[in-house]
Amino acid sequence: MTVLDREEAIFARENLRTYMRTHWNEAGETLEPGKRLGIEIAELIAMSKKRGDKLETVHLDLWVEILDELNSWLISLLGVIYRPGSRGDAAMTDFERSVVMLLVKLVSDTTSMRHLVMLGFDSSARTLMRSISEYMQVLVAIIDDPALAKKFVTADTPETSNAFYFQHLARGKLHKRIRTAWRRFFQSADDATDFFAEQQRELGQVLSGTAHPSFAGGHLAATQFIQTDPYENWLGHWGARSNMSILTISIYTSCFMPLVLLGAAFPFEGFDKWLSIPIKYDPEDEFHRHVKAGRSVLASLILSLSKDSNIPFIYPKGLEPDATINDAGAEMSPGA
Repeated sequence: MTVLDREEAIFARENLRTYMRTHWNEAGETLEPGKRLGIEIAELIAMSKKRGDKLETVHLDLWVEILDELNSWLISLLGVIYRPGSRGDAAMTDFERSVVMLLVKLVSDTTSMRHLVMLGFDSSARTLMRSISEYMQVLVAIIDDPALAKKFVTADTPETSNAFYFQHLARGKLHKRIRTAWRRFFQSADDATDFFAEQQRELGQVLSGTAHPSFAGGHLAATQFIQTDPYENWLGHWGARSNMSILTISIYTSCFMPLVLLGAAFPFEGFDKWLSIPIKYDPEDEFHRHVKAGRSVLASLILSLSKDSNIPFIYPKGLEPDATINDAGAEMSPGA
């Protein structure tokens, strides 16, 4: 039996408490059994959760539901691509392995971001969003150019990952790939191509600014934007759910848009060459239906989030963005 096979820890939580109490005593601090010097983090977390349960965040709850819709689609796409039962003994291609690993990472990070938002750590969620946006763009680039997968699968160590990043993604290379994908989608280099490609570049710059160390980052982490009562004394870095997370999720939806628009036939048409076994659309398979219909449904949803007439219903006052769509997307209202 190895250490990893043991069902019980060799050195448990209680042992650490005793160990630390002994050393604190040697340093001149007298602690009662079970106590630690300083704040009891478990109690702080319990207080944070209790406080969060009192908050009414109707707008944020809506946006978390939107996030769940998009994450659910990623999970369905992962199920369609991975399909170990139908693939049998056929080895996964580099393209399949790349797409599966990218989707696994995206589902994991999106779920993690959801937890951070609901627990009230938006600045941390925004930092994670930087990684999510790059993974999304790499997935789009590989779907647009499957040959890139052969190089991506070699990025399995810190050294090879850095080499892949600087050779294919850094210094605007990833942005150029996304622009090429949009140009292929619109079949020209018109204003629409420039608009969507430039939006991705600007979002990347915004996320870079929030991910890098800054005074503003610390200030946002410490700020709580919704009080449970006028007299409470609570700081944001203890966990404070707020509508600011709506902006984080809205960035996610914008980064998600290329996934549902570009490579619209993926994975059911045009990719047989890159798959171990072709994936034929099966209307009886719920994942297949979700992936195929979800492209237009989710694209319409994302577009509707920027429509003038919808904004009053989905954003709290003071956080409304500049509307960019006047005639596209579905109407949203309390009765819709």
